[in-house]
Amino acid sequence: MAQKIFNSDAESTPSQRVITAAAAVIVISGLKYAQALLVPVLLGIMIAAASSQLVTRLLRRNVPPLAVAIVVLVLDIGALTLLAGLLIVAAGDLHTLLPIYVAKVSSANDVVRAYLQSHGLAGADASTGVSLDLLPAAVSKVADQCASLLSYGTVVVLVAFFTLCEVTQLGDKLRSLTDRAEQQFSRVNRIAHEIQRYLAVKTLTSLVAALAAFIVLKAMGIQLALLLALALFLLHFIPNVGAMIAAVPAVIAAFADRGLGSAAVVAGAYILIATAVGSVLEPKLLGRTLGFSPLVVLLGMLFWGWLWGPLGALLSVPLMVVAKIVLENIPDLAWIARLVENAPDLSPARERASIPMLRRPSYIIGLGKNPNA
Repeated sequence: MAQKIFNSDAESTPSQRVITAAAAVIVISGLKYAQALLVPVLLGIMIAAASSQLVTRLLRRNVPPLAVAIVVLVLDIGALTLLAGLLIVAAGDLHTLLPIYVAKVSSANDVVRAYLQSHGLAGADASTGVSLDLLPAAVSKVADQCASLLSYGTVVVLVAFFTLCEVTQLGDKLRSLTDRAEQQFSRVNRIAHEIQRYLAVKTLTSLVAALAAFIVLKAMGIQLALLLALALFLLHFIPNVGAMIAAVPAVIAAFADRGLGSAAVVAGAYILIATAVGSVLEPKLLGRTLGFSPLVVLLGMLFWGWLWGPLGALLSVPLMVVAKIVLENIPDLAWIARLVENAPDLSPARERASIPMLRRPSYIIGLGKNPNA
């Protein structure tokens, strides 16, 4: 296999490599340009794929396809509504506490300004501290984004509904188009199953992070502990940076409630949670569950996050799952799917490690074969 890969690379001309690179740039630019169309469509399809198992079970009970699509969509909307309701309840005290927090942050801002001015730092008034005059504009911007999110969610729901309706007819369509319908069914089932497993792992790790944060905040006596924990649960679906974004309001709330020492403790706790869950637990579970190496998962999230923002990072792993399954079924490109997986354990059974990064490699690139393997 490796010889075939290297031979194919050697036979390609420089002009072919340039054309391939140019085509990749064009495709990436097109994906960037079509973000407003593709992201809600893909989100709707992902919701439908995550619900496909329930669709199958209802269809096997002879429930009419339209009723299946409606029931599943109502359940999905109900789950999202429940989460939104918890957020609204948790934010009940925010209206009362926000002026207090703003006043305390303003007081700290004045102390910082006075300290900088006493040390002869010119321009400290204009360049440091928190600009409280921007708060109403920021609140207005958040309200506009919520309204935009509502219309955005409507498109996602419509796409999910019609995709669920289409799923009920997909089998008949495939049987009419090809003689190898069962093979096509297998591919579609694998895609849906892997996406379901990814969402389950992501939900589990986000829940673990949120529970850990809630325990810490409650123990510290932070009044908005539930709201801040829910915010971490939602933002943790954005890999790499979501937990750090959620830490900012938590630290501010801790400072306003309990002072600088508590804020430092909360900041350290969030860093520890983000490291343990986001950098250890999650890559391990995602890599083992989806067959990807942790590095591939991380790089994929960074790429799609750069391309489509936070929602792109959320869609990154489902997109990689689909791409991997497609590559596995193309003989000339199947080696790419093998390359992004965890390395197989070639050591004797008595020496095998359950975690790939704890294995002793039998062959080290640049050093040759390991004589002790």
